[in-house]
Amino acid sequence: MDQVADVDIESDGVYKYILIKVSDKKSSASKMVVRGYSWADYHADILDRVSPKFHRLGLTYECLGGGRIDHNSRDKLIKIYGYSVVS
Repeated sequence: MDQVADVDIESDGVYKYILIKVSDKKSSASKMVVRGYSWADYHADILDRVSPKFHRLGLTYECLGGGRIDHNSRDKLIKIYGYSVVS
């Protein structure tokens, strides 16, 4: 689990993000992680891109939802809003 960063988002801009629960069945450990990128047209695109790393590490994952992030690193502001439907 230490190899999985808690947060990986872009430094500036408005973009989609998802909240993922990552679990290790061997140790019963789990944690929530956030991933957000401007290249993603859809929330599912983010999960498709990051899930192979979880597989390589032997971890399971569940996308719990998402929305949008407006990140302004210069002013040290992050606005989180919107939603993503989880199916």
